Amino acid sequence: MLAEDCIYTIRGHVYTGRDAIMATYVNSDRNAQKKFDRVEYESEVNPSDDGRYVIQYLDRLTHNDQVHEHRCKQILSFDETGVICRIEHVDLPGESEALESYLDRVGLTLDG
Repeated sequence: MLAEDCIYTIRGHVYTGRDAIMATYVNSDRNAQKKFDRVEYESEVNPSDDGRYVIQYLDRLTHNDQVHEHRCKQILSFDETGVICRIEHVDLPGESEALESYLDRVGLTLDG
């Protein structure tokens, strides 16, 4: 469903192409699975009024019996053939700070 030249923007980074975009998701999951005792993902997709779709994500992270629920969203745009041509990651207010606080409490970082 990704256009060959799809663009994914996240936190100041731009990834272009299916392989590069898919690698970001795979690497992010691998990193999370290594760091946390348990990782659960939930998502909900909703159409927006402008023809795009919004995916609401919930990542439930568990480490040392402490659970944190992190939320963000991504906005999907489609080209004239109906495939995804752009993905824009949106951090929700306060979520990054809450995640950092949780990581500090459980003694983890997301680097590497």
